[in-house]
Amino acid sequence: MKAAFGLVGILVTVGVIVWIMGMSGGSLDHVQNVKKAGDTAAADVRQLGGTARDGSMSFKESITLDGQQSGGKTVALLVEKVEATGPAFTFFGLKRGDLITSVGQLTVKDNITGGDDGIDYLMDAYQRRQSIVVLRDEVEITLPGAIPVAGANQPQPQQPAQPAPPKDDRGSLQRQLDNITGAGQGVGKPGGN
Repeated sequence: MKAAFGLVGILVTVGVIVWIMGMSGGSLDHVQNVKKAGDTAAADVRQLGGTARDGSMSFKESITLDGQQSGGKTVALLVEKVEATGPAFTFFGLKRGDLITSVGQLTVKDNITGGDDGIDYLMDAYQRRQSIVVLRDEVEITLPGAIPVAGANQPQPQQPAQPAPPKDDRGSLQRQLDNITGAGQGVGKPGGN
């Protein structure tokens, strides 16, 4: 009997300790926050190194580009191939057939000589978390985030505000009675029995 009380006492003590440690701000919460911060930092370091945030592949392995020429000068970079799990897709959201016209603050036609050169600039923009401008389905968009470039699309009309529902000033008892008698169609009401 004494052993049972001793065992219960130990279990209760352990339970209280785990409960206190697991509370918000407790040591378990702190350990979880430190682990999350470490995981985020590791992913950031991988991105700065030019690899996917999960470490699965390098940026250069994730995309194939071809320089589009006009008058002997590269004017855009055509995305020929993009890996669905690679950083070119997961960070920028690039798709096959996209035409990249700007990388960071640089326009392709004034700064980039071809596909291989473009991959280096694109990887640099990935590492620095910069945006790029892409022509997709004849619409210019900024990636990451697919935010329309100013002037490329018409502004979206704002939705009119919805009017507030009418206030029900019936008392609680009256609402309950109305529900019982058929949603307000009870005896003595217009349209009732």
